[in-house]
Amino acid sequence: MATSSANEKKIFVGNLDFGATESDLKVFFECAVGPVEGINIRRDRITKQPVSYTHLRAHETEAD
Repeated sequence: MATSSANEKKIFVGNLDFGATESDLKVFFECAVGPVEGINIRRDRITKQPVSYTHLRAHETEAD
């Protein structure tokens, strides 16, 4: 079982472009919120096509 640290952020991202990739999201969110630990782009159970939302986990960085 994974444990959650006090500085971990769980972020819901909606209205994604269907062509967005995990790599695209990682680059974008690492610039905005810091290191991204995991991204899970949801897929439709029947069509296996990506849906328009995802969840990601990022670690909050301390301000300098």
